[in-house]
Amino acid sequence: MTHFYVDPVGDSYRPPNLIERLARVPATHRIAPRENQMTETLAWLLDRSPTLARRFAQLFFAGDPEASAALERATTFGTRTQLSLPVPGRGTVFPDLSLAGDARTFELLVEVKVYADPHAFVSEGGDWMLQPDWYVEAWDARAAEAAEGQALVRRVGTLTRGFDFAKRSKSPTRGRDVTWVEVVEAFKACASSGLEPAADAVAADFLQAVRRLVLGLEETLPDEEHVGALLSDGRDVLLAVGERLRSSLGVSGAEKFMRRRDYQGTYFKTTTPDGVPLNFWLTVDPAGGRFNVPGAPDSIRVRLFEKPAELDEGRVLAGGFVWEENRAGYREFQLHWPIASERGRITNIDELVETVAAGIATALRACQPPLVA
Repeated sequence: MTHFYVDPVGDSYRPPNLIERLARVPATHRIAPRENQMTETLAWLLDRSPTLARRFAQLFFAGDPEASAALERATTFGTRTQLSLPVPGRGTVFPDLSLAGDARTFELLVEVKVYADPHAFVSEGGDWMLQPDWYVEAWDARAAEAAEGQALVRRVGTLTRGFDFAKRSKSPTRGRDVTWVEVVEAFKACASSGLEPAADAVAADFLQAVRRLVLGLEETLPDEEHVGALLSDGRDVLLAVGERLRSSLGVSGAEKFMRRRDYQGTYFKTTTPDGVPLNFWLTVDPAGGRFNVPGAPDSIRVRLFEKPAELDEGRVLAGGFVWEENRAGYREFQLHWPIASERGRITNIDELVETVAAGIATALRACQPPLVA
């Protein structure tokens, strides 16, 4: 593998070693090993298939004449993953994927999201900022210091199931956001016209994995024994989480439960320090359930139910909540935690209760301004 020019954005590309690198990493609502696997495999394909690389970049450069012209001038492509991008005086950020053209024609940084939530940062001025805008600020600052080492055209975008990243950056570096559905359709079209032999078989596997694991197409519930055990243990988890939230945050509710074929749930409510009433829906959702996200594993989810009009979405996003659509078609601000189980019996109930209760409290307090005192 050849990287076609040296760019000071981050580390050199490391070929995929998916099983060894990722099997030891636990899934959380901030870290998703499957997300890393998808990123590494995608980078492998883009690095070995100029056809896919060009089509992938075209998705992000749609409606962008400058970037599209730069892409036309490129003849070869290179990729890197897990880059490090220093922010002057404020640490380092880590974009997932870089796709670059030869002769410094262009470089595209992509934040890849499957199950992990987007990170929110606070700027020096106290404003919240989501990952892609933060990358733009850092990269623009780096380019100003070392313009001779940068691509002539630079863009930052995201690849998600459809999460709506609120854009605050006015820099031309902030590019288009793309969905996994768009990537699947584009890559299918490329495959039907013929791909490079080195990438053909892997591309077929990748598309199948994205359809099933990311988009949840043709996904079904686990067997009745698994779902029954999960929802039974899940009630104990929800009961304990509710007790902790009532004692630590002063919320009300989370005492009465509703169980259906594919979820177990309870409501709790609070009022923000500035007087906005909020309702939350806390559920245990099996993989393939109506109120789980397509492709997600068994999960505990907390949703902001019917967001009040007077509650600014930026305030909620700053706490790490994600605007996502579930299998039933409802889009809500939510957080999620994967559930480890053996045939549905939850294996880490005490740890899960602590993680979920602490995570909800942290998120509500991280909103700007906080949703709880």
